[in-house]
This record gives sequence, C-alpha cells and structure tokens, in this order.
Amino acid sequence: VRSELRSRQFDIPKGWMGPGRGKLLEEFFGKPVTKRLHAIQGARGGGSMPPESLTFLKQAQEDDELTLLCGQQVSSASWVGSFEDGHWIVNLDSDMRPLECDIILLATGADIDVDQYPVLKSMLEQCPIDIYDGFPHVQDNLSWAEGENFYVMGTMAALQLGPDALNLAGGRHGACR
Repeated sequence: VRSELRSRQFDIPKGWMGPGRGKLLEEFFGKPVTKRLHAIQGARGGGSMPPESLTFLKQAQEDDELTLLCGQQVSSASWVGSFEDGHWIVNLDSDMRPLECDIILLATGADIDVDQYPVLKSMLEQCPIDIYDGFPHVQDNLSWAEGENFYVMGTMAALQLGPDALNLAGGRHGACR
C-alpha cells in the first residue's frame, strides 16, 4: 500500500451523488480552473476502501493470513515456478528484501499526470494545452483542443466534469458531452 489505509464508504462526499449534486456542480463550474483543481483534490481526498474491506484486511492480518505494508510501492513482480506450485517474487521501491507472495491484490488508483501516459504525452507535444497539476484543461465537449478529434474521460476530464468524473454519474455526464 502506497499510503496509510483509509476507510470511506464512497471515494467522494455523498453530496456529490445525491440531490445536492446539481448545486455542487453549478458552484464548481462557476470557479476558475485553479479553484476547480482545489475542489477536485479536496473532494477526492486520496485513496480509500469501504469499511467492510478494511475490517476484513485487518482481521486477516491479526490471524497472520497476510501482511500489510503501508508506505510501500511495488517496482516489479514476477511469477516463479509452475502454475500450480509457484509464487510471486515482489520487489519494492524501498530497501526491503524481495517478498515471496502467494496472492497479489490490485487496487485502482494512480497519480494524475498527463506525462505518465505516453499517448497523452505525445498528444500534448503535438497539440499543447494548459495543464494544471497534471490535469489537462480540455474543451467543454471533452476534446483535447478545439477541432481535435481526440477525447478524454474519467480523471483526465475532471476539470470539466467535476470531482465525480471517475464515478458512474461522472461517466454518464461525460458521455452526454
């Protein structure tokens, strides 16, 4: 786990998913882009998991069924042995020795930075647009730039969709653009 474990039922405050969503979006769209960025970062607040998942993990740790390593990031993982009898060798970015693991659980989430994605970095080089702390400032219709037939969704459209860009409501909102 890259950071400390946090538990929340939803990845953004409930207001963004309920009847008050329209008012929050109206306020969001009335802000300049730099203020929108702060609103996104404030609402999302980093990675989390539902309370029942965290309870399960902590119980498994207490029962010595798994080890949680917070503040670590995987640099590589490789399977060693046969399909039936093998295991994973996992290397971390820290000075820890490689770990032997039976199972690897993956979670979503990544740092938001256009430069981390080759296709977006290439697009930025060919068609420069404003970038705010890794977020591209795309057009209202979610195209990369005026007249470009290249569109983004999800996190990369968050400055135009709002903090819920990664949720179903944000996806539906983006599809309507």
